[in-house]
Amino acid sequence: MSNEEPKSGGTSPWMVLGVLALVVVAVYIIASGGQIKKLGIFGLEVEFEQRQDAPVPVESEAVPTPAPAPVMVASQWVPLDFTGDGVADAQAWEADRNGDGVIDYRAYDTNFNGRADQHVYIDASQPGAAIYGFDPKETGVVEGWGWDTDADTRTDTWAWDQNSNGFFDQWAWDRNRDGVIDLYGTDANEDRQMEEYREQQ
Repeated sequence: MSNEEPKSGGTSPWMVLGVLALVVVAVYIIASGGQIKKLGIFGLEVEFEQRQDAPVPVESEAVPTPAPAPVMVASQWVPLDFTGDGVADAQAWEADRNGDGVIDYRAYDTNFNGRADQHVYIDASQPGAAIYGFDPKETGVVEGWGWDTDADTRTDTWAWDQNSNGFFDQWAWDRNRDGVIDLYGTDANEDRQMEEYREQQ
């Protein structure tokens, strides 16, 4: 008969709590745009650092709700040649929505069917002095908004209100200004903090 005490094969509850805390912190850091670099709990180390290239959403409290533009007939569209090759790339028309004598709205028809699918609302309070509305289904309801945040005449930031409650919940960015979206962000609770980033492949 042995006098040895039985050895405990269980794991300390403090170690389990420490590991769980480490996992929670790591998940939060990654979800908020960080990268794991270094974090120590009970001898375990994980690395993390804040992503410096993570974009910040445009400062907009809610989905813009511009006044509806006047309805125009197809004969009033003006052809536009963006590439200078002598062939029209789209057609457009302009309007002064508030009657102050200054053009503050442009409608674009990019498929020449007489219905606007892109809108520009000229507003000095917006980045690049304008906000762009995209209506690809041509229903008259803007499905996505875009901004030219560096005023280079190219849209580089987009936002959507997927649940139609008046606040942005999805974002996209063209970080290298090549005309292609390369990063998406999800703000599920609409607090202007991204819970998830996804790189475009």
